[in-house]
Amino acid sequence: MAEQINMLVFDMDGTLTESKSKIDQDFAKYLTKIFKSTDCSIVTGADYDSVKNQLGFELCYHVKWVFACGGAHVIQNGLTKYKSKWQCKPVIKRFCENFVRDSDFPHRTGNHFDDRIGMCNFSVVGQGASKTERRHYIAWDLATNERKEIAKKINDKFTGVVARVAGETGIDITHQNISKAKIIEYYNKDKLKFFGDKIQKGGNDYPLAKVLKPYQCFEVKNWQHTQDLLRDMGF
Repeated sequence: MAEQINMLVFDMDGTLTESKSKIDQDFAKYLTKIFKSTDCSIVTGADYDSVKNQLGFELCYHVKWVFACGGAHVIQNGLTKYKSKWQCKPVIKRFCENFVRDSDFPHRTGNHFDDRIGMCNFSVVGQGASKTERRHYIAWDLATNERKEIAKKINDKFTGVVARVAGETGIDITHQNISKAKIIEYYNKDKLKFFGDKIQKGGNDYPLAKVLKPYQCFEVKNWQHTQDLLRDMGF
């Protein structure tokens, strides 16, 4: 018997799925049983179409809330409840283009900006990166902390916006009032348990983790780790 919990909250990429990939089908079946019996929500930097594509119809059908685009798009039971009108200004993109030009990472694949509802995801390597190119950039970023440095420079340069490390290769840029902590406007923060892979300061899971108590937050390495933690809880 699982302990009494009011809501389980999950990041998606790196927590329920590999980045930008469909969920493992055995894990999806396991999660579906949990989602049917427990209130569950998704908080992700991805857009809602990506959530539906990666998690599939049945899981999404049983999700109570989805906070997509880093909290800029709020969906309850499939219906939009909030949608930010913020857009990334051209001056910010021009500033980011300097990092595309100046980075010592050797590969570029184009499509460096992914505009989503209320946010923009920026990537030095580009959205068109192959799995191999993504792995190379992930290793590069771990060695150099490039994304943390870029995010800091964006935050130092512009007021009213926030840049946070997101996923494996990107940086989310959004209005300073938008984050994954948006969920606490809709649900009692004391009743949540949150699973994410970027809960440390500077990551896009951090704003929600910061307003929760430490025992409510679970930093995971991958979806298998998430599954292990859920099993340890009795699910």
